[in-house]
Amino acid sequence: MRRIVLGVIAAVALASPAFPQTYHDSQGTIVPGIVQIGAFSAGTVTFTATTGGASVTLPGAVSRYPTLNVENTGAQDVWVKNGGTAAVSGGTYIRAGSTKCLSTAGLSSFSGITQSSTTTVAVTQSNGCG
Repeated sequence: MRRIVLGVIAAVALASPAFPQTYHDSQGTIVPGIVQIGAFSAGTVTFTATTGGASVTLPGAVSRYPTLNVENTGAQDVWVKNGGTAAVSGGTYIRAGSTKCLSTAGLSSFSGITQSSTTTVAVTQSNGCG
């Protein structure tokens, strides 16, 4: 019986709650112990697509950041294309207010064109969409 009581006391003592750890940098500032890991971005470029077309150079190396999160933030639909010049009859169609994830296809420029008026396109180059 004594062994059982000592075993229960030992189990309760060892089962104490875990306490959070606090990390500090060299200046004493508290640093969170959890770091969010997600898609890494090379940056975002924004351009205005017109009926005559427009293009931009992507901000990062296409081998390291092979995907594009393309957001049409304007009020007109847009056709976009990697490299070269986009055409209304070809490319990828993105409705006004919509977003699409595309591949860089190894090309370092991006273009867009509208059928009427203008629209703003934001292109974020990253290692994955999400």
